Amino acid sequence: QTRMPPKKRKQKIPDTKIRNVMEGEDIGKMGKGTPTVVGAVVEEFIRDLVARVATEAGNTQTLTLDHLRTAIEKEEHFDFLPDVVGGGKNK
Repeated sequence: QTRMPPKKRKQKIPDTKIRNVMEGEDIGKMGKGTPTVVGAVVEEFIRDLVARVATEAGNTQTLTLDHLRTAIEKEEHFDFLPDVVGGGKNK
């Protein structure tokens, strides 16, 4: 069975932005495709986070910081984010 290559989709976060952020982290050299893959991962992370925030918001038309904090607090894999949104112990 022949597999079709995955469809190339338009990346929303430009490689140059990803590269600039990564270079600021003192990671050394990176392969040519690394920023593209990191960008795709970041986009998927954002989709997941926004979907969870939207679930918290329910039928409201506006997503708020409180919805974001609640969604982050409920998910263990977001445990690195509370301080970023002001929901950590130092709130």
